[in-house]
Order: sequence, then C-alpha cells, then structure tokens
Amino acid sequence: MSTSKKASLNPLSLLRDAVTIWNLRFWRVALLTAIIAIPGSILRIIQLDSTTDASIISSLAGMFMTVALTWAFLYEKDLMKLRFTQLYVKSSSRILPFIATSVLFAVTALPALMGIFIIVLSAAEQIPLGFLFFGLAVVLLSVFFVIRLSLATVLVVQNEISALNSLRLSWQVTKGYFMKLTFAWVAIIIAIIVISGALLTLIGLIKFMRENDYALALSSGVLLTFLLPLFIGYSVQIVKRLEK
Repeated sequence: MSTSKKASLNPLSLLRDAVTIWNLRFWRVALLTAIIAIPGSILRIIQLDSTTDASIISSLAGMFMTVALTWAFLYEKDLMKLRFTQLYVKSSSRILPFIATSVLFAVTALPALMGIFIIVLSAAEQIPLGFLFFGLAVVLLSVFFVIRLSLATVLVVQNEISALNSLRLSWQVTKGYFMKLTFAWVAIIIAIIVISGALLTLIGLIKFMRENDYALALSSGVLLTFLLPLFIGYSVQIVKRLEK
C-alpha cells in the first residue's frame, strides 16, 4: 500500500520560493504594485464629493492589482516576457470571478465576528455566561471554514472556474492540511504586522511625516508595494505545493 508524502508548508521555505520568483523580474513586480498601491493609499484620504469616498476607486483598482500579481506569480513565463501593463490586460478576464470569490470568502468570516460579539457581551455579563462557549464554538467553526477556503482567490485566478467552484476546489486541496495551513497563514500575517508596524513607527518619529497625512499615505503605499507581492507570492506557493 503506497502512501503519498504530504506537502511541506514551512513558512520560511514558502517565503524563499516567493522571493525567488519575484527576483526574476523584481522591478516589474514592484512597478505593477506601486502604480496602484501608492496612488490608492493617497486616494483613500481624498473625498471626491460629499457622498463618494475615493477609497471605493482605490479598492476596485486594488482588486485588479491583486489579480495581476497573482497571475504574475502563477505564470513565471508571463512574468518574464510581458510588460506590467500586459500582465494587467492578460489577467483582467479573471477579475469578475475574483471579486465574486472575495465576497463569498468574506461571508465565511462574518460568523466569527458574530461569535466575538457574543463572547464580549458574555464576558461583560450583558448576556448569560453560557453564551461564552457558544460564541467560542462559532468563532472556531468559522476559522476552520476560513482556513479551508483561504486558497479560493488564488485558485479562481489560476483556473477558468466560477467563484463557487473555486471554493469547492480550495476545500479539496486543503483537506488534511488544516494545522499546517493555519501555522503558515499565522506566520506570514505576524511577520507582515511586525515589519509594517516597526517601519511605520520609525516613520512616525519624523515630525514632518507624522503631521502630514499625505506623507503618511505615501509611506503606506511604498510599504504596501513591497509587502503585498510577498504575501501574494507566498499564497501562490501554498497552492502550487498542495497541487503537486
């Protein structure tokens, strides 16, 4: 009876492979990200009019950027030969399925928020203490679904499938990898929080940067230019390893 070896999801190994692909065309990936991330960060503090928040525009542009970045890390040949504008064009056919998948994925996280709200109310003795365990159960169940479906946004770009099918496929490829996948996601999220927090704290020590909203927004955009490709590349590497 043959047994198949489980894929390694070592965070350092995943990050190393993501950086290796990025280095194939470092400045192309950086420019692909910067052209949206930097203006988008600035637009978030600009009101187009009394009713329209410019952040809506930057959010939509950010989705196009995420799809293009995902495509670049998925298909190294395209990354090597296509200009960053061509990467946007070639990956644009997957934007609507990506948006639909993102919305459905976000819905799976809503029960966790409800569970946290119940836990807070119970801890504050606003509702019976017994609800604390119910809230905790809801949070844990929601986290399980979020982890199992966490690869859907990459899979929907990689394959010509619908949003629902990308969620099903994510559920399939992550089977048996819940703990490893949880550790991998927690590791990269903590790393990004620590790095960005440290850099923004240092930037905040400069008086001009601290007192200028636009300078802070510019700093955030530059930071995003270098952190987002790492996260996207890391996500793509998880998919590639689980599909082997």
